Amino acid sequence: TLYLIAFDSIQGCYLNNKIYFLTQSNCLKDLVYIPNIFSPNNDGVNDLFFPRTTCEITDYHLQIYNRWGNKVFESYNVLDKWNGENAMQDIYIIICDFLEGNTHKTIKRNLLLLR
Repeated sequence: TLYLIAFDSIQGCYLNNKIYFLTQSNCLKDLVYIPNIFSPNNDGVNDLFFPRTTCEITDYHLQIYNRWGNKVFESYNVLDKWNGENAMQDIYIIICDFLEGNTHKTIKRNLLLLR
């Protein structure tokens, strides 16, 4: 949502500015970012996998499957992070379901785990 703020200063100068606010009504699927690669090698960079969001989401459910269809990670808490423990370097399948406002959304994508 765009708001235009305009006012006169004490010295009589007219000032205006544009301010964008992210509101629940304009959260989009693209504002839930799910990385497609992570490297749990304990170097302090990208060691944990987790979706990032700028929107409030509820009814969260994250599932991660290996190439054979075995579930290797599952969470109902948006704050949980997968550390890739005991997982091989490979491509995994991510399914992330959530409710954004009154809209149910599902994001499916591949995840590359690098060692």
